[in-house]
Amino acid sequence: MTVHLHIQSYELSFPQALSTAQVKLSTRRGWRVFLSLGERVIGVGEIAPWIGFGSGPAQVKSAVNALLHNPRLIEV
Repeated sequence: MTVHLHIQSYELSFPQALSTAQVKLSTRRGWRVFLSLGERVIGVGEIAPWIGFGSGPAQVKSAVNALLHNPRLIEV
């Protein structure tokens, strides 16, 4: 049986800006991750970098691409 991975990007606005040591954030951007088996969703998660807290979009995109291209991930 095969598990399917679906990734959906999103952007949420903060009610008020969040200041970090490096940047001021007014929105949060990230990706929702869904795992499904046939028509049934078996897992939901979120991948979102916190710029200014040590993680950035490039790191997240690299991890997502590794997941998408790892055939062992999608075989159950």
